[in-house]
Amino acid sequence: MWYLVSCRCSPHILNLIIQDGLANIHGPLTKIRETTRYLRRPTNAKQKFKTALNQYKIKGSKEVAMDVQTRWNGTFQMHDTATSLKEVFGRLEQIDKNYGHNPSEKDWKIVFDCLKLFLHAICHFSGTNFPTSNIFLTDICLIRHELKSWKMVYKKL
Repeated sequence: MWYLVSCRCSPHILNLIIQDGLANIHGPLTKIRETTRYLRRPTNAKQKFKTALNQYKIKGSKEVAMDVQTRWNGTFQMHDTATSLKEVFGRLEQIDKNYGHNPSEKDWKIVFDCLKLFLHAICHFSGTNFPTSNIFLTDICLIRHELKSWKMVYKKL
């Protein structure tokens, strides 16, 4: 007789896998983090950022959220707020010689694809009261496949 074993620690295991996955995209993710840190420095970076915002006619006080590296959902929020300002970062790079962390379009895509995959898995895990291995095995296999491909891409760079 087959029994489905409840895996109460599956969200914790998924979190560990996500942390490994974020380590695989360290390069592009670091550029986004460094951009966020740069905007928080007490130099004139904030003023130049506001100038770049004004040139794109973006109103309000857009501020990129800083992530907590041990909580991947903070990384998702940081990426989400920063994505809407991609053009502004490009302009900032042009007007501020001290800013050198502008992520490329490829960097944005890789981070987005990674976080989207993790978000899907988390939603799948938390969508059931008792996630069992038959529910999340496909998510884990898909993440494993993607992690291997990301790792291969960054070994070549």
